[in-house]
Amino acid sequence: MTRMYPIFTDGKKFYHIEEFSPRGCRFAYFSKLKLREWNKKEKPDLDEEKAKIVFERWEKNRKELEE
Repeated sequence: MTRMYPIFTDGKKFYHIEEFSPRGCRFAYFSKLKLREWNKKEKPDLDEEKAKIVFERWEKNRKELEE
């Protein structure tokens, strides 16, 4: 089975679970890449707009669940 690494966002940047404690951040997606490969391959493609979309979608879903 492939190991999956959680990626988190604070609405500005994405963070790999190996580099960051996700306090104050929301889960974004899973990556198959370890931190070193993730920094090389995926991180440059993860811009602020994508992070904001993920974070806002999470906020909206949370508010709907509370109602």
